[in-house]
Amino acid sequence: MYIEEPKASFSVEQGEFRLININNNLADYEKKEQFYHELCHILRHYGNQMMMPKAFRELQERDARHFTLYAAIPFHMLHDYEFKDERIVEKLSIDFCIPLHIAQERVSRILRNATVKKKTVI
Repeated sequence: MYIEEPKASFSVEQGEFRLININNNLADYEKKEQFYHELCHILRHYGNQMMMPKAFRELQERDARHFTLYAAIPFHMLHDYEFKDERIVEKLSIDFCIPLHIAQERVSRILRNATVKKKTVI
């Protein structure tokens, strides 16, 4: 279940019940980022973060940030984009309705992976 209320975004799971609440005071692009972050917790994580060790909680948060990058801008949807375009970050941010910092990080990772692949082929 997905809802929007005027409180901090969170997800909760109890048995078969799963809920994602997104802060309805956020801009649409921020809501989308928060949704993917909370979706990761529902799909990939287990346990109450308030009761787990700090290091494990930090690991889950890092994983949720990583998941958000790939869920917000799936690679299979990027074939028609020109990554040499100086406005690629802005275009992706607008087209996928996500914050600029998410688009910037995703582009950086794509370009870094492309550079690594070129080096290993040589």
